[in-house]
Amino acid sequence: MGISLSIKRLRGLPLLLLAPVVALPLSQATAAGLPAGAIYQPAAVTVQGTVTDDKGSPLPGATIVLKGVAGVGVTADADGRFSLSIPDANATLVISSIGFVAQEVTLGGRTTLAIQLVADNKALDEVVVVGYGTQKRSDLTGAVGSVKASELTERPIVNVAQGLQGRVAGVDVSLNSGQPGGAPQIRIRGYSSISAGNDPLYVVDGVYWRQGITTLNPNDIESIEVLKDASATAIYGAQGSNGVILITTKRGKQGSQVSYDAFVSVSKFARKLDVLNSQQFLATEDLAYQNLQKYDPAGWAAGTYANRDPRIKRRALANPNDPKRLFDSNLNPIYDTDWQNATTQTGVTQSHNLSFSGGSDNLTYGLFLNYTNAKGTILNTYQKRYNARLVIDNQVQKWLKVGATLNYANINESIGNDFTGGNNIPRMMIEMIPIMPVRYLDGTYAKRQDYPDMESGDNPVAIANEDAELRRRQIFSGNAYASFTILPSLNFRSVLGANIESRNNPSYASTLIQLRGQQGYASVNDYTGTGLQWQNYVTYTKQFGADHSLNVVVGADARRFNSFASGASTQLLVDNAYNYYNLGVGSVPNPPSSS
Repeated sequence: MGISLSIKRLRGLPLLLLAPVVALPLSQATAAGLPAGAIYQPAAVTVQGTVTDDKGSPLPGATIVLKGVAGVGVTADADGRFSLSIPDANATLVISSIGFVAQEVTLGGRTTLAIQLVADNKALDEVVVVGYGTQKRSDLTGAVGSVKASELTERPIVNVAQGLQGRVAGVDVSLNSGQPGGAPQIRIRGYSSISAGNDPLYVVDGVYWRQGITTLNPNDIESIEVLKDASATAIYGAQGSNGVILITTKRGKQGSQVSYDAFVSVSKFARKLDVLNSQQFLATEDLAYQNLQKYDPAGWAAGTYANRDPRIKRRALANPNDPKRLFDSNLNPIYDTDWQNATTQTGVTQSHNLSFSGGSDNLTYGLFLNYTNAKGTILNTYQKRYNARLVIDNQVQKWLKVGATLNYANINESIGNDFTGGNNIPRMMIEMIPIMPVRYLDGTYAKRQDYPDMESGDNPVAIANEDAELRRRQIFSGNAYASFTILPSLNFRSVLGANIESRNNPSYASTLIQLRGQQGYASVNDYTGTGLQWQNYVTYTKQFGADHSLNVVVGADARRFNSFASGASTQLLVDNAYNYYNLGVGSVPNPPSSS
């Protein structure tokens, strides 16, 4: 069961909301005739239908999503048809399409729908960010999707990518890891290349953003525009070939305002895989041994496989004086470890946002602060993020406006699934045999190969406790702009931006585990990247009557980026107390690297 605790600001007063997010009410289970304490799980229902406009024309690309549930939704095909599987026949669907008023439909047991959307004239007058300027949505010729701040913060999220899921047609957001702060995979209209990268270009307040979308605070964002087709991304050249995500952050507002909001959420391992318990595992092993009689009856009769009898090794592990004893005198298993339970935890996430803004008719300012602490569902995994952003805008003269933005982010993460094979925690949660304990009576960790004939591998709790994979990042970015109104229809804008990122990634695997085939391994890797960008462009806009307009943009964009990476590692450390703080004491130092 998961519980979401949310504190929202309502007219200056905090409002406390407490609501279950996973388990369904017990009354449903009772109504279904299930025993007390059972959780009612309704069968999946497939809903089909069509989406049209108010004239009956199909709306291809219309989005149909399950209200309140991230990642459950589809888009209508070229004929406006859709089919969606949902868990509840009484759920509510949200149907939306660009330029139309979104509509909520409660199914009430229906499985066939005919949805008719009404044109949203207000949406057509909405101004959206495109390339190096803005346009009315009604004037757009390219494919552009928008997500506003109110949509991003509808539900508690710590990652901007979570807010994009299911919001924009043609944008696939995959959060492939439960790791807090894990990098998402975002694809705009599918994959554009087999061998080259497929990540979109990120632009924050007009400045190229190389640090990833997860480093941003969702509460700082005013709007997100997704440029999807060639005509919309053409101004960015080859860098925009995979699509462009434009992020506009919040600015200061007139008058003095202080705002605070926070939320607390609880996450838990939602569904365990069915694996063998100790008795079932031993029964399977016994059956495999008995099958040898059918496979090779002659060899069986001759006693060829007598030494393969599992009872022989079990007797050797039943010595009552052995601290690593696994069986009792009757060869019954002493331990029955549920590794999925032993390796996971209840993850508690809290996020706090505090903002100050104010100003006059000509000068506005804003200070936005955030603290997020997210614990993962795997032991000892977490992300701690601190964000601070200062903005100022000044209308110096009628023809001159200047402003600046300063951003700082400090992110600390502990990674729990950064390896493959027998060193991967999620894999070992499934493959570790149940007859082994987390620790023996002498305090040592059990390994899979402690039971003869098993493949080697640490148990997942040992990896989670004894392997430290830390990621520390500091990001400083800033930009300043000056906008000159030369003529009523002619504007010149110059923007200077800078990004500085510093990473420090220490790691340490203690002598109590055999991670990466080594004992006592430590490393430290550092990275520094600096980027500068200078944009200068002139925009000419002219309206001809009520139905025609001309927009011309001419500009130049200069960028420079430098990076430096270095690393050092060692193995066979003489004492676990050194951790990664003194690589020089390692008996086998590895050659350092730099690039």
